[in-house]
Parts: sequence; structure tokens; C-alpha cells
Amino acid sequence: MYLGKLGRGFEAAERDKKNELKLAQAHAEAERAKLLSELEQAKAETTSAVELAEAKLAARLQDQLAEKAAEVEKLKASIQASEQLKQLAVIEATTRVEKERDRLKADLELAEAQKALGEKALQEKYEQQIKDRDDAIERLRDMKAKLSTKMGGAGQRARAARATTSSATTPARCRATVLRRMAGPAPRSCRSCSR
Repeated sequence: MYLGKLGRGFEAAERDKKNELKLAQAHAEAERAKLLSELEQAKAETTSAVELAEAKLAARLQDQLAEKAAEVEKLKASIQASEQLKQLAVIEATTRVEKERDRLKADLELAEAQKALGEKALQEKYEQQIKDRDDAIERLRDMKAKLSTKMGGAGQRARAARATTSSATTPARCRATVLRRMAGPAPRSCRSCSR
């Protein structure tokens, strides 16, 4: 009996052990399931955190990219504006220089034209004076030739006789009056001659 009791005790102990082992296994399975669930939840949270971090990083990078693009556009606009200002300044300077050049060119042409007109007028004046003198010299030569022809020889005595006979009836005529009648207007008239 004792053995029967002992055998039963072993069986009961073995059953208790099996029950405890089953309980421990169930508890371990529950623990394992809980840990697996926590691991899955941690993985999901990590994945969500990584995706959120990636989304935040992408948004930040997108914002930075937009800021850089805006800055580049602003710099391009600034450069374009400065180039336009430079071109405008160059155009204004060129226009100013061209106007000054045109004004100086016109002044030079005017001065050259005035100089040419002055030279032409002076030349015409001197040519006219030379022509007048040549004409006067020619008239004097003709008068001298006529006088020398008329005054020479018998003609001179006849004229002297006529002059003495007509002096009582006509006013006295001087040499200047004779010259004037022969050659046209004389340069000077005699004081004694009234004509």
C-alpha cells in the first residue's frame, strides 16, 4: 500500500508537474505573444516614426529648396535689373556723346562754311579791287595816250589858240576838265574848274 500510495503520489506529483509545466508553457506562450505583440507594435511605431521623420525631412528639404529657388529667382531678377540699368546708362552715355559729337560736327561744318564764305567774299573783294585798279590803270593809259597824241605837235598849238580865243566867251577849262570829258568820270576835279 505504501507503494500504491507512493505510486499515486508520484503520479499526482507528475500530474502536478505536467500541469505546472502546461501552465508555465501557457504563461510563456502568453508572454511570448505579448512580447511579439509589443515587438510588432514597436516595429510599427518605429516605422511610423521613420516615415514621419522622412516626411518631415522631405517637407523641410522641399521648403529649403523652395527658399533657394526663390532666392535664385530674386538674384536673377536683381542681376537682370542691374544689367538693364547698365544698358540704360550705356545708352544714355552713348546718346549724350553722339549728341555732343553731332553738335561739334555741326559747329565745325558751320565754321568751315563761314570760313569758306569769308575767304570767297575776301577773294571777290580783292579781285574786284584789282579789276577796278586795272580798269583805272587802263583808262589812265588811254587818256595818257590820247593826251599825248592831242597835245603833241600842231594840234597842241591849235588847241592853245582856240583856248585863248574861246576863253573870253567860255569859262576857263583846265586839264582836269579835258581829261574828265575824254575818259568819263575823272578821279579828281580841279579847284578852278566848276564842272
